[in-house]
Amino acid sequence: MRSAAIALMCASLALAALPASAGPLTVSHAWARATPPGSTVGAVYLVLDNSGGPADRLLSASSPAAGMVQVHVTEHEGNMMTMRRVDPLDIAAGARLTFAPGGMHVMLMGLKAPLVAGHHLTLTLHFEHRGDVEVDARVVPADATSPAGDHTH
Repeated sequence: MRSAAIALMCASLALAALPASAGPLTVSHAWARATPPGSTVGAVYLVLDNSGGPADRLLSASSPAAGMVQVHVTEHEGNMMTMRRVDPLDIAAGARLTFAPGGMHVMLMGLKAPLVAGHHLTLTLHFEHRGDVEVDARVVPADATSPAGDHTH
């Protein structure tokens, strides 16, 4: 009886040591557009939801598909569009961040091979509290406007 109580107490202490943000931060709807042969850059779009946990921070990202991976935001200045690197990226409690064409995106630089429609690529997001989250991004046709592969008309 006493050993069962000790085991229960040890299990409770182990659970208490887990970070509070281990569950509520999710990544969904990851996708990328196909790239032409010889292209060395691509982008991944996704949704980050911090539905119920404390604030977190995206520190960096990596992928075996590219030599370098960065989070970028597209900004409009007059008639010019520019991209700038954003890191770290703060994710407030209760926030939803949508990475989409023309806005925030995960930039893949130094692609090791073109991104081909119908294939998938692996992306790892490195969070301050959540830790590493591996993401499977589906590659859709180059003219797609959404993860479902919808095309522009």
